[in-house]
Amino acid sequence: MKYYESRYSKELNEKIINDLCLDSLIKSAYDKKNPLDLEESKYKKIATIDYAGLSGSILFDLGGMFSDPSIAKKLQETIKNIKTINDQGIAVRFRLLFVYPFSDYTYSILQAENSRKRTTIDEPLYYRSFDLVDEIDERTFWGSMTVRNLNNSLKTIHSYINEELLSFDNEENKVMVRFTTSSLNVSILKINNNIYSDAYILTKKNINSDKLLLNYPMLCANETDDVELFNSLAEHWRYLWTLDSTMISDDATYYKSNKKDGLKRIKDPKDINYNCKATFFNSKSIDNEKNSLDEIALNKWKASLVYVLKNNVREVISIPTEEKIFITCSWEYDEKKGKTIPNEYAFQLSKWLKEDFFDKGAKTNIVQVGFGEELSKKIYSTMLESTLTIAILKNDITEKKNNYSRPNVYHEIGFFLRHYGLENSKKILVLVEDKVIIPSNINNFVYFKFDSKKYYNAYFEVLKWLSLSSQFISSKDIQKAEENHKLRIDT
Repeated sequence: MKYYESRYSKELNEKIINDLCLDSLIKSAYDKKNPLDLEESKYKKIATIDYAGLSGSILFDLGGMFSDPSIAKKLQETIKNIKTINDQGIAVRFRLLFVYPFSDYTYSILQAENSRKRTTIDEPLYYRSFDLVDEIDERTFWGSMTVRNLNNSLKTIHSYINEELLSFDNEENKVMVRFTTSSLNVSILKINNNIYSDAYILTKKNINSDKLLLNYPMLCANETDDVELFNSLAEHWRYLWTLDSTMISDDATYYKSNKKDGLKRIKDPKDINYNCKATFFNSKSIDNEKNSLDEIALNKWKASLVYVLKNNVREVISIPTEEKIFITCSWEYDEKKGKTIPNEYAFQLSKWLKEDFFDKGAKTNIVQVGFGEELSKKIYSTMLESTLTIAILKNDITEKKNNYSRPNVYHEIGFFLRHYGLENSKKILVLVEDKVIIPSNINNFVYFKFDSKKYYNAYFEVLKWLSLSSQFISSKDIQKAEENHKLRIDT
């Protein structure tokens, strides 16, 4: 076993470059002993390049945007001359395992990479107190060093496929791409009988840096000389590669052989269903004369994996371009319509807002959420995208001479308080009907008591609140809405 100072070591680069040379790959190629490789073939040996890591820049950053390009250029040279290896009766197989960028693990990496509320090597004294680490929004996510590296690597891999140098389907020079939500902790690069590995650490040089330091020592274990360590790292890689929740590229990306850059278009968690992996495994089971799953069992299998995925990923916060006002209220059953509808206060408020601010920087949403019910993806997504909230506490329930609104309204206020954060409680306006009890935990919110017979006056308070809280509605449009509302009252 040999250690190198870091992945940027000149000696290490030279060693990896040598391993990627045509002669080295030919010399160290394996006999095809894996049962999966026993099909009739003109290829009796196989050269393997296996990878597990965040982004693969060490192998695919040809332009040197993010790392020393010497290794990526050597790999490109080898791939362009891959037929030389094939002529020796050797097939080449690339198995590339990337961390799914929407995973909790990647999210923690991005927070460490981008946050200014942290310690660094140059600024070791930081008193966090109640400071929260910055959330990751769309701009930060797609602009991060980690995600840009990954996109660049996937784009380069797709270009090799388009040039017919590598293929997802052919046996001779096959590339397979998968994504894991698991915490890797270490990166692994296996080139035939050598494995290279280093640890991911959350170290940052200084507060203004836009990347983490990858200066942890890298080791190289040889299959013959370092048997135990080599086998341990190889098994770590195999476990993640074959893990049930690991996604194949057809499930995790929009890859199509005829679509440019489709491989780098990674799907959102909500769009992943494991359909392609299920189809792949079922066909393999039939080919190997093993029991395949019927439709019901297959759907249960996929649902289990989607559940696991859901608990290991994050939704990236979208950057708003307009106000999305969520009205939370009690709902009432309308016998004529035969369904539940928002109460009359919420209905009227939504109507006024739409009339005054349609196409003027604001949209209004009212979605029914039952107390204690699990939020559906649609409802949850709508609530998360909201930028402002109006809660209406209506006199729905009377208990021991005390008046309350329905439980779902208090439940949703709590959700939005967590969503916006206590420091942004002004994003929530609570309209309280006379005689309704105001919970102690919202006494510090912006709220206004209204008389049910003069509810129209509450709208002026809503407009005042919008003038202070909205980022997208102009003061001119708010003034115009006040004038419109006076005309409504007069007529």
